[in-house]
Amino acid sequence: MPLHVPASTGQRRWTGTVEPEPGLALPCTIIRGRLPGPKLLVTAGVHGAEYSSIEAARRLTALSPDSITRTSTGSSPATPRARRASGSLPGWSKPR
Repeated sequence: MPLHVPASTGQRRWTGTVEPEPGLALPCTIIRGRLPGPKLLVTAGVHGAEYSSIEAARRLTALSPDSITRTSTGSSPATPRARRASGSLPGWSKPR
């Protein structure tokens, strides 16, 4: 299933949320590199305590569009509820 984010059209970098299904909003960053062609999708935090993948995705989304050759799309955490439930990173807390 292709990911189409109309709000990102014409932008080299876009950050926001996507809703693959109603009620499921996932954080997303799209970076369009220097050239058209193959695309890379990075997901992180599929399981709530996968800290290294979350950090890797954050670092990737901090890159300049000029430092990337193709298009990169990142979503971290991929499952926000699991991430909140583990509650051990700054800005996240366990639900009560």
